[in-house]
Amino acid sequence: RWFGTNTDITEQRQVQSLLEYRKALLEAHNEASADGILLVDTKGKILSYNKRFIEIWNMPQHIVDAKDDEAALAFAMTQLVHPEQFIEKVKYLYEHPAETSTDILEYKDGKLVERYGYPVVADDGRYYAWSWMFSDITEKKNAENKIRDSEKYFRYLTDTVPTIIWITEPD
Repeated sequence: RWFGTNTDITEQRQVQSLLEYRKALLEAHNEASADGILLVDTKGKILSYNKRFIEIWNMPQHIVDAKDDEAALAFAMTQLVHPEQFIEKVKYLYEHPAETSTDILEYKDGKLVERYGYPVVADDGRYYAWSWMFSDITEKKNAENKIRDSEKYFRYLTDTVPTIIWITEPD
């Protein structure tokens, strides 16, 4: 004797396919970003990161493979001019998931990185994770400094040219 049931799993397969599609899109989007991206859950586990994150931080692969945020933070502190400010800000934000943050990190090698941090919160208010984005702004800041120096020089010239012309006139 045989006894059996049939279950229509068409909808389940469609949802699974949609989730796989969205995951692929998200991963492609993260990898295409010029910014470093890091996602850390509430227990200190690294959920996701992109290659640019590793490049910006010069993060050893074994640290990101361990997916341990504490190890990543400890390594990050060795890279920065002001590590105590960096870690205090991280701790404060992890304890206050309703806040967001933007600041500039100064690396020992002269690199400047703008850091954006914001919580990942569900519609019902549940706090899931913390998302970090890191943008290398070194070239931008260097260009701004060159423009500022050039502008100072130009102002100096325009302020002193009438005096120089008056002194050098033959009559």
